[in-house]
Amino acid sequence: MNQQSSALVPGGYVLGMHRSGTSLLAGVLDRLGLDSGRQDLMFKADQFNSDGYWERVDVVEWHDRALERQGGWASAPPPPMAFADDRLEGLAEEIPQLLEPYDRPWMLKDPRQCLFLPLWHEARSSADLHIVSVRHPHEIQRSLGRRNGYSPQLGVALWERYVFDMMRAIRGRQALVVSYDDLTRRPAETIGSIAEALASTVLREQPPDGRAIDDAISLVRPGREPEPPGPLGRERQDLLDTLLDQVGFCSSFSAGTIALSSESRAVIARRRRLLNLLGVARRTSAISKGRLDRLPSFR
Repeated sequence: MNQQSSALVPGGYVLGMHRSGTSLLAGVLDRLGLDSGRQDLMFKADQFNSDGYWERVDVVEWHDRALERQGGWASAPPPPMAFADDRLEGLAEEIPQLLEPYDRPWMLKDPRQCLFLPLWHEARSSADLHIVSVRHPHEIQRSLGRRNGYSPQLGVALWERYVFDMMRAIRGRQALVVSYDDLTRRPAETIGSIAEALASTVLREQPPDGRAIDDAISLVRPGREPEPPGPLGRERQDLLDTLLDQVGFCSSFSAGTIALSSESRAVIARRRRLLNLLGVARRTSAISKGRLDRLPSFR
């Protein structure tokens, strides 16, 4: 398939902070008919995601390269970006090649994409759908603590930063916002709504049928009862409330007036400085960089 024809195929971006339920959502979307790509190109399942991550290695590496150009990391992004930055020059031109394998509606899942959506928008059609998984940031923070050893301060700060960038980028664009709690507690109802939204957008020509919906429902394991949430702070609560208010399909996402808290800026900046002091990472393999990115919080 050539780049010109692949550009005409609509797709969906599966968006949300790490540990926000994007892997489960991606599995559901795969069962409903979106092309997730070749499995041999995906990161393998492990004890934290037994059904797989649904993340293409080459797409993650592309995002990591974009982060590195601006002195950032997945666990310590650069300051909110100006996408006219010369350091990002040429990256959007590579996107058609990343999508070249698809000849039917596709999905891409990599939480890093939240930080770089303007580059994807530059290269793509407005027909693509933004599929957002919403989970309470304290649940995400606890999951990141179990998997990566991140402190509560870092986990919540990263959630805020990823969601803030994502919401700014999808303002005015079509989006499908999915509550992780709804998906795990009321899977039949929630997946039925997801299927309807796909049928009216990227899967118009081949909408999900009853068998596909049943297959998607079978993928969901009952969610455990979440722990009581604590206070978030005004900016963070505003982000969460804005997302939860728009659960479902919207043809024009409304971000309202949002801001990034000074606390999150400071936590991420401190980690970014420390990671960048480990300059040897700039001269080692992608695997070594990934290990550094997953280091527990510095104390």
